Amino acid sequence: YLGGTTILDGRLSINGSIAGDATVTGGILGGTGSIGGDVMNSGTVAPGNSIGTLTIAGNYTQTAAGVLEIEFAANGTSDKLVVGGIASLDGTLRLIPLGTGFATGMQWSILTAAGGVNGTFSTVSSPALRMEVMYEPQEVIIAFLGTDFLGLADTFNRQSVGRVLDLSGYAGSLSEIVDPLLRITSPSALREGMEQLYSETTSAYTDISLHNSRRFYDILSDRLDSRRSGIAAHLMKDGLTGNSLTGNTILSGPSGPAGPSSAEIYSKEVAPDHPKSSSSESGI
Repeated sequence: YLGGTTILDGRLSINGSIAGDATVTGGILGGTGSIGGDVMNSGTVAPGNSIGTLTIAGNYTQTAAGVLEIEFAANGTSDKLVVGGIASLDGTLRLIPLGTGFATGMQWSILTAAGGVNGTFSTVSSPALRMEVMYEPQEVIIAFLGTDFLGLADTFNRQSVGRVLDLSGYAGSLSEIVDPLLRITSPSALREGMEQLYSETTSAYTDISLHNSRRFYDILSDRLDSRRSGIAAHLMKDGLTGNSLTGNTILSGPSGPAGPSSAEIYSKEVAPDHPKSSSSESGI
Protein backbone atom coordinates (compact mmCIF):
# COMPACT_ATOMS: atom_id res chain seq x y z
CA TYR A 1 0.00 0.00 0.00
CA LEU A 2 1.10 3.60 -0.52
CA GLY A 3 -0.38 5.25 2.54
CA GLY A 4 1.30 6.20 5.80
CA THR A 5 1.74 3.92 8.80
CA THR A 6 1.13 4.92 12.42
CA ILE A 7 2.28 2.73 15.32
CA LEU A 8 0.26 3.42 18.46
CA ASP A 9 1.18 0.38 20.57
CA GLY A 10 2.82 -3.03 20.33
CA ARG A 11 5.60 -3.79 17.85
CA LEU A 12 5.68 -3.56 14.08
CA SER A 13 8.62 -5.40 12.48
CA ILE A 14 9.18 -4.43 8.87
CA ASN A 15 11.14 -7.22 7.24
CA GLY A 16 9.99 -6.35 3.75
CA SER A 17 9.16 -2.78 2.77
CA ILE A 18 6.55 -0.08 2.99
CA ALA A 19 6.33 2.80 0.54
CA GLY A 20 5.02 5.64 2.68
CA ASP A 21 5.91 7.51 5.85
CA ALA A 22 5.89 5.92 9.32
CA THR A 23 4.96 7.62 12.59
CA VAL A 24 5.78 5.98 15.92
CA THR A 25 3.77 7.45 18.78
CA GLY A 26 3.69 4.78 21.49
CA GLY A 27 4.80 1.42 20.15
CA ILE A 28 7.99 -0.05 18.68
CA LEU A 29 9.18 0.00 15.08
CA GLY A 30 11.76 -2.66 14.21
CA GLY A 31 12.77 -5.19 11.61
CA THR A 32 15.38 -5.46 8.88
CA GLY A 33 13.38 -4.06 5.97
CA SER A 34 13.02 -0.62 4.41
CA ILE A 35 10.70 2.35 4.69
CA GLY A 36 10.21 4.40 1.55
CA GLY A 37 9.29 7.67 3.23
CA ASP A 38 10.14 9.59 6.39
CA VAL A 39 10.01 8.31 9.97
CA MET A 40 8.85 10.43 12.92
CA ASN A 41 9.74 8.74 16.22
CA SER A 42 8.03 9.70 19.47
CA GLY A 43 7.95 6.07 20.64
CA THR A 44 10.73 3.52 20.15
CA VAL A 45 12.70 2.50 17.07
CA ALA A 46 14.62 -0.76 17.58
CA PRO A 47 16.33 -1.85 14.34
CA GLY A 48 16.54 -5.58 13.63
CA ASN A 49 14.72 -8.56 15.06
CA SER A 50 17.67 -9.04 17.33
CA ILE A 51 20.78 -7.45 15.82
CA GLY A 52 19.97 -6.05 12.38
CA THR A 53 19.69 -3.00 10.13
CA LEU A 54 16.58 -0.93 9.40
CA THR A 55 16.68 1.33 6.33
CA ILE A 56 14.80 4.62 5.93
CA ALA A 57 14.82 6.18 2.45
CA GLY A 58 13.69 9.59 3.68
CA ASN A 59 14.40 11.60 6.83
CA TYR A 60 14.50 10.31 10.40
CA THR A 61 13.27 12.64 13.14
CA GLN A 62 13.42 11.64 16.80
CA THR A 63 11.54 13.85 19.23
CA ALA A 64 12.32 14.48 22.91
CA ALA A 65 9.95 11.58 23.77
CA GLY A 66 11.54 9.18 21.29
CA VAL A 67 13.91 6.27 21.97
CA LEU A 68 16.41 4.64 19.63
CA GLU A 69 17.22 1.20 21.05
CA ILE A 70 20.50 -0.38 19.92
CA GLU A 71 21.83 -3.85 20.74
CA PHE A 72 25.55 -4.47 20.25
CA ALA A 73 27.87 -7.47 20.54
CA ALA A 74 31.55 -8.16 21.12
CA ASN A 75 31.97 -9.62 17.62
CA GLY A 76 31.62 -6.09 16.22
CA THR A 77 27.99 -6.31 15.10
CA SER A 78 25.20 -4.02 16.25
CA ASP A 79 21.78 -2.74 15.34
CA LYS A 80 21.96 0.06 12.81
CA LEU A 81 19.70 2.71 11.35
CA VAL A 82 20.54 3.67 7.75
CA VAL A 83 18.90 6.95 6.74
CA GLY A 84 18.83 8.19 3.16
CA GLY A 85 17.98 11.75 4.15
CA ILE A 86 18.62 13.81 7.29
CA ALA A 87 18.70 12.33 10.81
CA SER A 88 17.47 14.86 13.39
CA LEU A 89 18.21 13.57 16.88
CA ASP A 90 16.80 14.19 20.35
CA GLY A 91 15.38 12.01 23.12
CA THR A 92 17.03 8.82 24.36
CA LEU A 93 19.63 6.42 23.02
CA ARG A 94 19.19 3.09 24.84
CA LEU A 95 22.19 0.76 24.60
CA ILE A 96 21.88 -2.97 25.33
CA PRO A 97 24.97 -5.26 25.29
CA LEU A 98 24.59 -8.84 24.10
CA GLY A 99 26.93 -11.57 25.29
CA THR A 100 30.39 -11.18 26.81
CA GLY A 101 33.95 -10.50 25.70
CA PHE A 102 33.83 -6.71 25.30
CA ALA A 103 37.15 -4.88 25.32
CA THR A 104 37.76 -1.25 26.16
CA GLY A 105 37.83 0.89 23.03
CA MET A 106 35.59 -1.31 20.86
CA GLN A 107 33.39 0.76 18.52
CA TRP A 108 30.16 0.28 16.59
CA SER A 109 28.52 2.43 13.89
CA ILE A 110 24.86 2.63 14.88
CA LEU A 111 23.45 5.26 12.51
CA THR A 112 24.36 6.73 9.15
CA ALA A 113 22.55 9.57 7.37
CA ALA A 114 23.39 10.53 3.79
CA GLY A 115 21.84 13.96 4.32
CA GLY A 116 23.70 14.59 7.57
CA VAL A 117 23.18 14.24 11.31
CA ASN A 118 21.57 17.14 13.17
CA GLY A 119 21.39 17.38 16.97
CA THR A 120 22.34 14.82 19.61
CA PHE A 121 20.56 12.43 21.93
CA SER A 122 19.65 14.25 25.14
CA THR A 123 19.95 11.05 27.21
CA VAL A 124 22.07 7.93 26.81
CA SER A 125 20.72 5.00 28.84
CA SER A 126 23.27 2.30 29.59
CA PRO A 127 23.05 1.28 33.28
CA ALA A 128 26.45 0.33 34.74
CA LEU A 129 28.18 0.80 31.38
CA ARG A 130 30.52 3.61 30.44
CA MET A 131 29.82 4.35 26.78
CA GLU A 132 31.05 7.15 24.56
CA VAL A 133 28.82 8.51 21.78
CA MET A 134 30.61 10.18 18.88
CA TYR A 135 28.74 12.35 16.40
CA GLU A 136 30.22 12.64 12.92
CA PRO A 137 28.72 14.72 10.08
CA GLN A 138 26.96 11.66 8.62
CA GLU A 139 27.36 9.00 11.29
CA VAL A 140 26.87 8.16 14.97
CA ILE A 141 29.38 5.81 16.61
CA ILE A 142 29.42 4.30 20.10
CA ALA A 143 32.48 3.06 22.02
CA PHE A 144 32.75 0.75 25.03
CA LEU A 145 34.83 2.24 27.86
CA GLY A 146 34.15 -0.31 30.59
CA THR A 147 31.71 -1.06 33.39
CA ASP A 148 30.73 1.27 36.21
CA PHE A 149 28.73 -0.71 38.75
CA LEU A 150 30.36 1.32 41.51
CA GLY A 151 29.05 4.55 40.00
CA LEU A 152 25.51 3.12 39.97
CA ALA A 153 25.64 1.85 43.58
CA ASP A 154 23.85 4.00 46.16
CA THR A 155 24.51 2.06 49.40
CA PHE A 156 27.55 0.56 51.11
CA ASN A 157 26.44 -2.98 50.29
CA ARG A 158 25.98 -2.22 46.60
CA GLN A 159 29.25 -0.29 46.46
CA SER A 160 31.02 -3.38 47.80
CA VAL A 161 29.51 -5.51 45.02
CA GLY A 162 30.16 -2.76 42.47
CA ARG A 163 33.89 -2.78 43.23
CA VAL A 164 34.02 -6.55 42.76
CA LEU A 165 32.15 -6.53 39.45
CA ASP A 166 34.21 -3.65 38.05
CA LEU A 167 37.40 -5.39 39.17
CA SER A 168 36.29 -8.57 37.43
CA GLY A 169 35.93 -6.80 34.09
CA TYR A 170 33.39 -7.65 31.43
CA ALA A 171 35.47 -10.55 30.14
CA GLY A 172 36.61 -11.67 33.58
CA SER A 173 35.72 -14.66 35.72
CA LEU A 174 32.29 -13.25 36.59
CA SER A 175 31.34 -12.32 33.03
CA GLU A 176 28.31 -14.63 33.05
CA ILE A 177 26.98 -12.68 36.03
CA VAL A 178 27.97 -9.26 34.68
CA ASP A 179 26.29 -9.85 31.31
CA PRO A 180 22.67 -10.35 32.48
CA LEU A 181 23.07 -7.58 35.05
CA LEU A 182 24.08 -5.13 32.34
CA ARG A 183 21.09 -6.10 30.20
CA ILE A 184 18.69 -4.93 32.92
CA THR A 185 17.33 -1.64 31.60
CA SER A 186 15.96 -0.37 34.92
CA PRO A 187 18.62 1.18 37.23
CA SER A 188 16.49 0.45 40.31
CA ALA A 189 16.13 -3.23 39.35
CA LEU A 190 19.87 -3.43 38.72
CA ARG A 191 20.59 -2.01 42.19
CA GLU A 192 18.28 -4.63 43.70
CA GLY A 193 20.21 -7.33 41.86
CA MET A 194 23.46 -6.01 43.34
CA GLU A 195 21.86 -6.08 46.80
CA GLN A 196 20.90 -9.72 46.28
CA LEU A 197 24.46 -10.59 45.31
CA TYR A 198 25.78 -8.90 48.45
CA SER A 199 23.33 -10.72 50.75
CA GLU A 200 24.03 -14.13 49.21
CA THR A 201 27.80 -13.72 49.27
CA THR A 202 28.22 -12.35 52.78
CA SER A 203 25.73 -14.55 54.63
CA ALA A 204 28.48 -16.97 55.68
CA TYR A 205 31.26 -14.40 56.00
CA THR A 206 30.08 -11.93 58.60
CA ASP A 207 33.59 -11.32 59.96
CA ILE A 208 34.93 -9.89 56.72
CA SER A 209 35.50 -6.17 56.33
CA LEU A 210 34.32 -5.62 52.75
CA HIS A 211 35.42 -2.08 52.08
CA ASN A 212 38.11 -2.18 49.35
CA SER A 213 38.71 -5.85 50.16
CA ARG A 214 40.27 -8.20 47.66
CA ARG A 215 39.11 -11.03 49.92
CA PHE A 216 35.50 -10.14 49.08
CA TYR A 217 36.29 -10.52 45.38
CA ASP A 218 37.72 -13.99 46.02
CA ILE A 219 34.71 -15.04 48.09
CA LEU A 220 32.19 -13.75 45.58
CA SER A 221 33.98 -15.53 42.76
CA ASP A 222 34.13 -18.81 44.70
CA ARG A 223 30.54 -18.76 45.89
CA LEU A 224 29.07 -17.86 42.50
CA ASP A 225 31.24 -20.11 40.38
CA SER A 226 29.28 -23.30 41.02
CA ARG A 227 25.90 -21.68 40.45
CA ARG A 228 26.74 -19.08 37.79
CA SER A 229 24.44 -20.49 35.11
CA GLY A 230 21.40 -20.60 37.40
CA ILE A 231 21.85 -17.05 38.59
CA ALA A 232 22.37 -15.79 35.06
CA ALA A 233 19.19 -17.49 33.89
CA HIS A 234 17.12 -15.91 36.67
CA LEU A 235 18.60 -12.46 36.11
CA MET A 236 17.95 -12.71 32.37
CA LYS A 237 14.36 -13.81 32.99
CA ASP A 238 13.50 -11.06 35.47
CA GLY A 239 15.94 -8.33 34.52
CA LEU A 240 15.44 -7.87 30.79
CA THR A 241 11.95 -6.53 31.36
CA GLY A 242 13.09 -4.30 34.20
CA ASN A 243 11.14 -6.24 36.80
CA SER A 244 12.06 -5.84 40.44
CA LEU A 245 14.62 -8.37 41.65
CA THR A 246 13.27 -8.68 45.15
CA GLY A 247 12.94 -11.81 47.23
CA ASN A 248 15.33 -14.68 47.79
CA THR A 249 14.53 -16.89 44.82
CA ILE A 250 17.01 -15.36 42.38
CA LEU A 251 20.09 -16.36 44.29
CA SER A 252 18.74 -19.30 46.22
CA GLY A 253 20.95 -22.32 46.68
CA PRO A 254 22.92 -24.29 49.24
CA SER A 255 25.06 -22.45 51.74
CA GLY A 256 28.76 -22.28 51.02
CA PRO A 257 31.60 -23.41 53.30
CA ALA A 258 32.11 -21.74 56.65
CA GLY A 259 34.00 -18.45 56.36
CA PRO A 260 37.37 -17.65 57.92
CA SER A 261 37.50 -16.41 61.47
CA SER A 262 39.49 -13.40 60.43
CA ALA A 263 39.68 -11.57 57.15
CA GLU A 264 42.50 -10.48 54.97
CA ILE A 265 41.82 -6.82 54.40
CA TYR A 266 43.37 -5.10 51.45
CA SER A 267 43.54 -1.32 51.28
CA LYS A 268 44.02 -0.95 47.56
CA GLU A 269 41.24 1.13 46.05
CA VAL A 270 39.52 -0.43 43.07
CA ALA A 271 37.45 1.91 40.96
CA PRO A 272 37.03 2.38 37.21
CA ASP A 273 38.84 5.17 35.43
CA HIS A 274 36.79 7.83 33.72
CA PRO A 275 38.75 9.16 30.76
CA LYS A 276 38.00 12.66 29.57
CA SER A 277 36.50 12.99 26.11
CA SER A 278 35.10 15.74 23.96
CA SER A 279 32.31 13.37 22.97
CA SER A 280 29.41 12.49 25.21
CA GLU A 281 30.04 9.72 27.78
CA SER A 282 27.23 8.05 29.60
CA GLY A 283 26.57 5.96 32.65
CA ILE A 284 24.01 6.16 35.42
